[in-house]
Amino acid sequence: MVGTPGTYHATVTITDTHGTDTASFPLRITVTDEDAHVTYTGPTSAATGQTIALGAVVTQDDGTDGDLTTATARFADAATDQTLCVTEVTKQGRATCPLTVVGTRTVTVTLGGRYAGTTGNATVAVPSTLPTAQLPDTVLGRGPGAWLLGPSATFEFGASVAGS
Repeated sequence: MVGTPGTYHATVTITDTHGTDTASFPLRITVTDEDAHVTYTGPTSAATGQTIALGAVVTQDDGTDGDLTTATARFADAATDQTLCVTEVTKQGRATCPLTVVGTRTVTVTLGGRYAGTTGNATVAVPSTLPTAQLPDTVLGRGPGAWLLGPSATFEFGASVAGS
């Protein structure tokens, strides 16, 4: 497909108005990726097992209008270069895809398709264990034995750390 980055070869042939003389010459056409900048915009912390939306914003570097929908965003694990997902970029320059978090990792986002440019990085931090707290056991010690229709009631209760 013409317009896709790459090198293309063509031959141009010119013929005079009488059709008797012709000349041909080869032509090499190089289509380069359009320059753009990508920034990671997704979350940078999550809990293990949580599904998050990896996100990126793509902006044109050369200041000219281009079709950002011809770009793709590849999200990968920076340590292994394992692809986490590849998604198309919207006309507004946004790319998102889901990821179920399994541990802390540095995520890279790289442009593809008809665009090239910077790579965005971010670390998605996952705590090794979620914070826990012991909640007290609450024991109702004394109170009215049934619902009262009065303006007040007296209760006595105590609390202790669970399991103690």
